[in-house]
Amino acid sequence: FNHVAGKLCIFRDVTVERDLEKQIRHSSNTDFLTGLYNRRCFYQYIHNNRGSRTVSLMYIDLDRFKEVNDTYGHKVGDAVLVHTADVLRQLFRDDFVARLGGDEFVLFIQNAADRRGLERCAEKLVSALNRTFSSTEYSVTVSASIGIVPVQGGESFAQLYEAADKALYEVKRTRRNGCQ
Repeated sequence: FNHVAGKLCIFRDVTVERDLEKQIRHSSNTDFLTGLYNRRCFYQYIHNNRGSRTVSLMYIDLDRFKEVNDTYGHKVGDAVLVHTADVLRQLFRDDFVARLGGDEFVLFIQNAADRRGLERCAEKLVSALNRTFSSTEYSVTVSASIGIVPVQGGESFAQLYEAADKALYEVKRTRRNGCQ
């Protein structure tokens, strides 16, 4: 017995399956409309990368976005969301940006600057968004309220998120189009 009469090799091209896997992974982690990371991916990112590092969280909510949808329609509202995502990507190339849903975005900044530096970043974002967004059919001024939470470590993600949410809604309550 120990005589090899032949060998049978079966090869299968799995390129299509690998491409589909990548596509599914991408779809499950990104927002279809804006191409930013989605809420699911954001929570996973926080879980995997938070550690004890110094981080900051910016919670961004577009002001009066419902009025844009009600006045101009959802097509224009979608264009405003895409515009906002583009601005966030341009200004925060090295940071983690996600769309949580609706008109809410979150920015996770690792090894963040001091509090004043974060406020300057947020003011720069507000200024960039304030430029009138328009086409031949409409003209919309986009504004945002931003809750900023600089963190030195030790806080749980739930505490971080709650503090950012609280700061955001304080801006919305008192003045809009700014940061706290």
